[in-house]
Amino acid sequence: MIPHIRSNISIKTFTDSVKELKPHIIHFIGHGAEAETDSGEPVGRLVFHSDDFREEEGVDSEELRKRFARILTNKCPLKLVFLNACLTGLQARAISAAGLTVIGSNSNINSVNARRFATGFYKKYSENEDVNAAVHDGFDYVVDAVDYVQVFENGQEIDLKR
Repeated sequence: MIPHIRSNISIKTFTDSVKELKPHIIHFIGHGAEAETDSGEPVGRLVFHSDDFREEEGVDSEELRKRFARILTNKCPLKLVFLNACLTGLQARAISAAGLTVIGSNSNINSVNARRFATGFYKKYSENEDVNAAVHDGFDYVVDAVDYVQVFENGQEIDLKR
């Protein structure tokens, strides 16, 4: 598996890259945010950049769900999305509704702990592609990660208790 790195990209460039590369895993490192709709419903956003890099663009949970559903209809072998960013639980739930396993966070996390958790996760995941076992190995690297890491499959949160 060859990693392809794209940084500071727009949602269009992201989507086009995924369609072109057809990855098995997407690891998003960036920023997430939560807000409320006009009716008071919580909505999550992932932060991308405009094509000219002058502005940030927040892409909401529903738009993410739609984009990932379209990506999967394009014969993409994508199985796992790892949102390594703060406040990405709502986005993870929405994306997973497209039929994926998605890792997110229900709070703010510092970048050191995010990297540590990802290190433990991928060491185990590379052995057997067992998400649950890999998440628990990530917990071994960051003691309090169990308090904020969330995993979703098909729109439902997975119980991560040991």
